[in-house]
Amino acid sequence: MVQALTHQSRLYGYDPILALAIAKVESDVGQRTLSKKGARGMMQILPATGKEAAEGLGIKWQGQNTLDSIEKNISLGMWYLHSLEERFSNIQLAIIAYNRGPKRLEGEMAQGRTNLGYLQRVMDAYLSLSDANAAKADPGQASD
Repeated sequence: MVQALTHQSRLYGYDPILALAIAKVESDVGQRTLSKKGARGMMQILPATGKEAAEGLGIKWQGQNTLDSIEKNISLGMWYLHSLEERFSNIQLAIIAYNRGPKRLEGEMAQGRTNLGYLQRVMDAYLSLSDANAAKADPGQASD
């Protein structure tokens, strides 16, 4: 799982810790997580989004089986994040849209109101995971 996450995030120029932070917030890194809205897997991909991403990646779409494959779920999630970043030209907005959906975010932006709660949770997870990774790399490092 870590190898797939690292490979796929770097493929799009993302820090693997950012990808892990999104997975942490989305599913607590649960590989078989199913949301009330039908989003599946570690990256919490909705079937319609998964199908679109699979087409964009040239992956054979097999519905739930595609979403339940950890490697494919990560690939779909990173492709989707990248497509959102291209759409919004901003990684922070792309992260918000990953959770809220691009049309919903655009509607909120048009009304001058954008909920930053999800972005804050991802950034908190990112900082926490970054600190843990730094401490792991340098066990003698002082902590706050």
